[in-house]
Amino acid sequence: MTTPGTTWELLNAGELVEALDEQRLDELLEKRSAIYVWKKTLQDSRRILADGQSLIDWIDHLLSTPHSIVNDKHISPHIHFRSIELKSQPATAHARQILRHWAADRKNRHWLNAYLRSLSQHTPALYVGETGNLQRRIAEHLRGQTDFGALVEERLSWNFLDLYYFDLGNEGPEDSQLRKAIEYITNSITFAGYTKRPG
Repeated sequence: MTTPGTTWELLNAGELVEALDEQRLDELLEKRSAIYVWKKTLQDSRRILADGQSLIDWIDHLLSTPHSIVNDKHISPHIHFRSIELKSQPATAHARQILRHWAADRKNRHWLNAYLRSLSQHTPALYVGETGNLQRRIAEHLRGQTDFGALVEERLSWNFLDLYYFDLGNEGPEDSQLRKAIEYITNSITFAGYTKRPG
């Protein structure tokens, strides 16, 4: 691989969908080799900054969106799971009351917006992937042409996801296996709950 990046880049999936619809995805993503991660968006300035109730509703949405779903899985001849979701519960009534009162003040809502933005680096990944052409692969996800893309359209929403990607530079034919090994490491460390085939 030549000229890899030095840091993770971040793009909101809603902006990517808009760029795809307007046929300008190439303005946001290059046709380069990359490892990429889909995660929940932890901020929505319109909702958080609007009023306290909108903030509570947004937090409940964040807490109740699954981190992982396993459908119809045979673990052994005697163990079969129909459906398992890993997710939090919405905030308790007591927590909601405290937050609603506290969030009545606009400066507190701004603080929480910044806090959630900083917290995003600590959240688990939903999906990890690798590609030799980041622009093409992300377009496939956004069009629902992949298992993960179809799942987002059915159960989640692109508007509530962020794309993190690490540019691996230009690659030669021999670099594909190395990219898959890096994907496997990334998936294993981040416990990406929707990834079906890491590495």
